[in-house]
Order: sequence, then structure tokens, then C-alpha cells
Amino acid sequence: MWLYDRSYDRELAALDHVPEGARMVSFVGRSCVEPWSMTRLLHVPGMAVVRRRAFSNDQWTMAGAQLLTVRYNEGWPFIRDPSQVVTRFRCGHEVWRPINVALANFPRDAFDYVWLIQPPPYDANLTKGLQPVWRNGRSVLYRVVDRAQPLVGTRKKS
Repeated sequence: MWLYDRSYDRELAALDHVPEGARMVSFVGRSCVEPWSMTRLLHVPGMAVVRRRAFSNDQWTMAGAQLLTVRYNEGWPFIRDPSQVVTRFRCGHEVWRPINVALANFPRDAFDYVWLIQPPPYDANLTKGLQPVWRNGRSVLYRVVDRAQPLVGTRKKS
């Protein structure tokens, strides 16, 4: 648990660079099959809601389970759990997106920041128009500076 706590603290340092009220899409790396001792970082982006009053796409939707409702059509389909989960390749039994598909398809005009948390390897060309404002190891927080969608072969319907 101490090690998990340390990893949370390292990742949450990114929020010091997110302004109040920001619209943030997060992509948390995951493998198709994980052991019990997985990273447990899948909902760390939700701390942006309470610490920065920011939008976070990791909130789940279950009838009667939340006191909040996601109403952000501009960000569709990157507005709720599991849109934050990304993998290196498509997992046959999951709806998670490969990181390159997520980076190519999230609506840049709907988000101010992109937070990659322990992402799998990805095509750096897909981060053109995104300015890094914080980095820790593989994790990086980008500010969206160019709202044009990247013109690459990985764009497809999400």
C-alpha cells in the first residue's frame, strides 16, 4: 500500500499544472491481462474533479451509484469510464481503445489538457499540437495548443 501511495503522489503532481475548471481527458495505460497487483491508477484522474474542479473522463455511470451526472456532449465518446483506459493493442474482450486510436480521435476542441498516466508506447506524431507542461517518467500532462485533429491513418470511429 505504501508503494501504491507513492505512485499516486508521483502522478498527482501533474494536477499542480492544471488550472481550475479545466477540461481534461486522461488516458491510463493498462495491459489486456493484469495480475491482482495491478497499478490501481485507473481512477486517479478523478482527483482532478475534487482538487481542480476540472472535468475528468474517468467517472463511471451506474444508475443510482453517483450523485453527479456527466453532461458534456462535446467530449463524446471520451466522457466516462472506461474511456480513460488505453492499451498498446486492442484487447479482444474489452472496449478499451489502443493508445494511438485514443490520441488520434479524442475531440481536441472539447478538451484543454491531455493526461497520459503510465501509457503504453505510442506514436509521438499523435501529440503534435499538444504542449508538454509536466512529465514524470512515462507519464506526461499536455496542454492542447492546436485544436485541429491529427491527420493520420489511425483515425477511426471510436
